[in-house]
Amino acid sequence: MRDLALPVALTVVGVTGILKTRGAGGANVNFFPGLESGFRRPLMLGILSLLLTKTSTITEPPRRLTQIMSTVPAKIFFIFMASFLASPDVENAVFLSFLLLGIIQLLRTKEERERHPYIL
Repeated sequence: MRDLALPVALTVVGVTGILKTRGAGGANVNFFPGLESGFRRPLMLGILSLLLTKTSTITEPPRRLTQIMSTVPAKIFFIFMASFLASPDVENAVFLSFLLLGIIQLLRTKEERERHPYIL
């Protein structure tokens, strides 16, 4: 049961955060408007979406890209970017990332959680 504390906490934080950042009338609270407008540019969204697919369906990813994407900071960044593509709102993307990580860890078997104790 102890190994489920972190994923349950991440899931609760994710759901709570998404619900709390919604303003009156369904408008989202926007703490980082400049950051969102930068990420919403077509070039940035195109590059991010292509990197997230790791180009594996088109060609073999370069070894450097595979090495970079296997690091924890890169994994965190790409999870956030995937969440941002799903909901182009920085606040929602952060909480969606927490929710995704929590749910992934909750769906893992006990053996899988032992191999990935820190979720990533």
